[in-house]
This record gives sequence, structure tokens and C-alpha cells, in this order.
Amino acid sequence: MLNQITEEKIDRLAELLNALADPTRVRIILGLTKPSSISSLGRHLQIGQSALMFHINQMQDNGLLSSENWNGEAYYSLSDVAVGKAVKLLVA
Repeated sequence: MLNQITEEKIDRLAELLNALADPTRVRIILGLTKPSSISSLGRHLQIGQSALMFHINQMQDNGLLSSENWNGEAYYSLSDVAVGKAVKLLVA
């Protein structure tokens, strides 16, 4: 199977796993059951906005999260629901 996967895909998987290698980021993934604002996600996860934004930015840089502006506020969601499913499988 290894010889069927390109080096680029292996490198991308390593980047994604590295981006998830933080308990706060795992909590964010598990907490994003629907698009959420920073304030609502912070309340739900009991994480300060500054720390939460740091992790959100890291996850966006790695393509894990996307955002949309609604009524002047950014709402974040998983870029790919498969990531959320994979994390849920790993913590089960």
C-alpha cells in the first residue's frame, strides 16, 4: 500500500497530524459540530479568545478550518467533515 501513496500525500498527512497534535486543537475539532463564532466556541470549550484565536489561525493555515462572515462576525467550521469523523474515531 505504501508504494501506492505519493510522497506529497504522506507529507500532507504528516502536516495535518502535526496540526492536530495539541489537546486544544482536538477539543476545537470535537466542538465544531456546526459553524461557530469565536465567542460561542470559547464559551463552549472554556478557552480564552486569545488562546483560541492562536489555535484557530494555526488550524486555518493547515487547511483544517474555514471561515465565513455573517453579520460582521467570523464563523468557523471544519473544512472537511472527514477530519472531524477521524478525530472522533480516534478518541472513541
